[in-house]
Amino acid sequence: MHIRLDAGTDIGMIGAWDGDRSASPFSKRRARELDQVVKADASEGHLFVVYTGADGGGPLDIFVDQELPDDIREQVTPVGGEFLLRLPTGRLVVDGVECYRSTGKMPDTSSRASITPGDYALRCHVGKDEDKHPPTQKELNRRVGAENVRYYDRINRVGLLTIVLLNLGLLGAFTFWLGWKIALGVAVVTFIVSTHVQEYILKRNQKYHDLDRIIPKLRVETQRPTFVFELRSITNPTGLRGGFVRL
Repeated sequence: MHIRLDAGTDIGMIGAWDGDRSASPFSKRRARELDQVVKADASEGHLFVVYTGADGGGPLDIFVDQELPDDIREQVTPVGGEFLLRLPTGRLVVDGVECYRSTGKMPDTSSRASITPGDYALRCHVGKDEDKHPPTQKELNRRVGAENVRYYDRINRVGLLTIVLLNLGLLGAFTFWLGWKIALGVAVVTFIVSTHVQEYILKRNQKYHDLDRIIPKLRVETQRPTFVFELRSITNPTGLRGGFVRL
């Protein structure tokens, strides 16, 4: 089984865990001890953590009881060894650890998947940055056409630049005549109106509308993975421990 999720973090930690862990959120006191609790849960196999060293994220591919395809294996580098991950309900969540056992920030639907409940051996791979962008663009050009991609991106750039310049111009002019508070209010209203006008105009552009239904989705599908997890179902976890890796 192959699953593609999207995971991001604001605290430099991407995690994988069972959705049922949300039933026992941290107390406020323990939330202040997040790192200690995370390491304790990870050691017991309730959580696997990638310390990314920075905020951010991207697409993450998960292969369940399946060998990595050769083209994927060429795009990634293995990190660490094999770790225990317990998924008693099979409701897999892969997202920023700030969402783990949290009563505030919840994982997005794009960070969740359903697999067979049980214990798994997990291997982590990290994407090779140098190979990330060019193949994505080449694949997009092949499937949509380079000229169509340039047209779509040009329309978006021109539209964004027009809105930005219009609002900066109005902000400067009204600040000079009426003061910055009124100018800021006018700029906000102008920005909202201009974005709606742009959306209306683009909807009447059939070529752009057709491309807009295809290109954003293909960009997500063809983007090289930031991380790849291999999950292998196991019946006896003896000798296998949970844990984490650092990049």
